[in-house]
Amino acid sequence: MYLNKVKRDIFGAIPGIENAATLTEFDAESLSPEEFKRNWVDKNRPCIIRGAVKHWPAVDKWKSKEYWQSVTSSDYHIDINPNRNYNKRERQVEHTKRVPFREAMEMLFTSSDDHVWSIPSEVISENSAYPKLLDDMKGFKFLPDPEKPRGFPACRFFLYKNASTGWHYHDCDETLMCQVNGDKDVALISADLPKADYVTNFLNDERYTYGEKLDPNLKFESFVVSVKEGDALYIPINWFHAVVPTQSDVGVTIAYCWANHLRKYGEVSNYLVRRMYKQVIWPVGLYTFLMPLIFCYSVSAYYLHKLFKSS
Repeated sequence: MYLNKVKRDIFGAIPGIENAATLTEFDAESLSPEEFKRNWVDKNRPCIIRGAVKHWPAVDKWKSKEYWQSVTSSDYHIDINPNRNYNKRERQVEHTKRVPFREAMEMLFTSSDDHVWSIPSEVISENSAYPKLLDDMKGFKFLPDPEKPRGFPACRFFLYKNASTGWHYHDCDETLMCQVNGDKDVALISADLPKADYVTNFLNDERYTYGEKLDPNLKFESFVVSVKEGDALYIPINWFHAVVPTQSDVGVTIAYCWANHLRKYGEVSNYLVRRMYKQVIWPVGLYTFLMPLIFCYSVSAYYLHKLFKSS
C-alpha cells in the first residue's frame, strides 16, 4: 500500500501519465550492438532490455546479507538514509546515519517491510571500497566497448528498501539502469518538454512533494515500464525519470554510464541542452573556456549526422 501511494504521488506529478505509452523492449540475446547504438542511443530514445544482466553472478550473490558484509573492510563506514531519494541534498541528508558498513547491511536486511532505507550512488571501481564487486558483473553483449563517461563514475550501486527516487535527469553520459535484485517501475518523459523552463524547475525542486501541481493542460510524451530483476533500462541524456520499487525486499540497482556523443549537445533547439551550456559557462570554471570549442564541434557534428542520415 505504501509503495502504491508513493507511485501515485510521484508518477502522478506528470499530467496524462495514466495514458503513458509502452517502451519498446528487446531480449538481450537478440539485440546487436549496431542496432542498440543506431536505433536507440544515437536517436536518444529509451528502451528496455530484458535479461541484460541475468547472467551476472551478482544476481544471486547480492541477495545475501552475509555476502554484502564481506565485500569491504570491517572498519569501513557508510551513510544510510531512512528516507526516499531527494534531489536537494539538504532533504536527502537531513536524517542520515553514519554507521559501519556491516551494521548498515544488518539494518537493511533485517528491518521490517515498512521501513525505508537508502544507500545511493556508491562507486564500484578498483580504487573504491568495493573492488570485490567487479568480479560479480560481466558486461553486456549489446554494449561491448563503452567509452569512459565524462561526468559520472562508470559504475555505481544503489542499495535500498522501499526507497523511491523522484523526477530527475542527467545532462551528460548515457545510462543503463541495471536491476540486479528486485523489481522497479520507472516513468520517463521525453527531453522535448512543454514549457520547458517551468517544467524543469518544478521537477528539479520537487514541488509536487509540497502539494503543488503542473498545469494539467500540458502535453508530455511519457512512458511507464516495469523493470524486472535481470533487466536493464536505457535512459538517454535529458530524459526526466522517476523510480519506485514494487517490492519491500532489499533491492540493488547498478547505474552503468558511458560517454554520450558530443553531437547530442548540438541540438541547441532543446531547452535542456541550452541549460547545460549556461550552467557550465557560469560561474567561471575550467570548462568555461572550452565550451565555445565544444559548442562548435557539437553543432557541426549534429547537423552532419542529420545530413548523412537523410541522404
